[in-house]
Amino acid sequence: MVDARQMQVLVIRLVLVTVLLLLLLSKGPYLLPRLQLPQLSSLLPSPPPQAPSIQPLPPQQKIKEHHPVFDKSCYKYHPNLTAENICCKIANFSGSVSVIHKCITEANNHLLNKERNNKMSDKNSGSIVASSTTTVGASNTTEGGEVAATGEHWAIFGDSHMRYLFTAFLTRLRSPTLQYRLKTDTKKWVSIAPLEKKMYRNKIWEKIEARDLSINFHMTFYWDIWLMELPKMLSKWEKNPQLTPTLVILAAALHWMVRTQSIYQSQGTEAAANEYRKHFRSMKAQLTRLAARTTVVFKLFDDVRIANRPNKQISANNRSNYGLYNKVVVEELAGTGVIIWDSTLPLSRAYSLYCDIYPRHTPPWYQWKCEDVGHVGYILVDQYADMIFNDYCNRYLKLGKDYCA
Repeated sequence: MVDARQMQVLVIRLVLVTVLLLLLLSKGPYLLPRLQLPQLSSLLPSPPPQAPSIQPLPPQQKIKEHHPVFDKSCYKYHPNLTAENICCKIANFSGSVSVIHKCITEANNHLLNKERNNKMSDKNSGSIVASSTTTVGASNTTEGGEVAATGEHWAIFGDSHMRYLFTAFLTRLRSPTLQYRLKTDTKKWVSIAPLEKKMYRNKIWEKIEARDLSINFHMTFYWDIWLMELPKMLSKWEKNPQLTPTLVILAAALHWMVRTQSIYQSQGTEAAANEYRKHFRSMKAQLTRLAARTTVVFKLFDDVRIANRPNKQISANNRSNYGLYNKVVVEELAGTGVIIWDSTLPLSRAYSLYCDIYPRHTPPWYQWKCEDVGHVGYILVDQYADMIFNDYCNRYLKLGKDYCA
């Protein structure tokens, strides 16, 4: 016979066991993980296939150097459309051609020293594989009619926005020894003076080369609105490492929106942006290898006033797309070593807002160019040029640890 006390203990035990079972089977994170059952949707027939959405690949693991000049989080943006870097000091290279020449000269000395060290290393090791240790920009080899850089060589790929940047570089590099030639006249090098003035007011839709032999410097602008020429040059530089530029600056977005307008209208924003994504994905491995050898910067697309136009022909040209296409680039180039340049974006937005209220137009140097709804004025582009010079030159000028480099 079970007395009353034993019966009470038994009931308590049963209650405790019941509570324990309820805890184990509940969805809370208690003693055991809950059994993961397949979702009901996975047991149902698949829906009709739709256009695939390309997802960004997980970024490769690669140590990323911080470049405060190109990082918008390092700036305080002022109402007078200037940007103050709060992470490090910025030097003003406007009208400082002698300082820029010193930068290029020191950079060339660095290349020569690196080349000597590589040759000495190859000699000591008995290596005969020159390409593995060839210094970029360190050869005067000519290939395919192109003059290879005998020292510093900057390459700029993109559309008219990059041509504006190239123009700002020419102004800062202005000297009697600065020359240029166009793709349509590759045998003739002439003074840069007439071209500089022309580029501020006219449009040139072709490759432009500039050089200053007094400081052993080359700079090439590639008219490459969809970055279709870029993969060819990437392959060329891999086959001939000595032709690799010492600085590569890239940008493309607006013309991709135009190119994919029909997809945008028929299939939507993401489908159109996927074409842009595919192109960057196809170059990702090559860009990763290039960024391991030289400095590569990708400039995100600025805000421009054409997005405000209600009757514009290209409906894909709108601010939501600007953000989307910039996001695609950031995702696809993550982990490649390519530097993302976003510090210009707040400046361009402020410029657009200012022009909406005060439509200024100031030829011949066009600090303000509000009538041009597809671009920003040189009040910003000159600052962009200074950002490049600060990031690239300060390491060679040895201005001090407080300066951006």
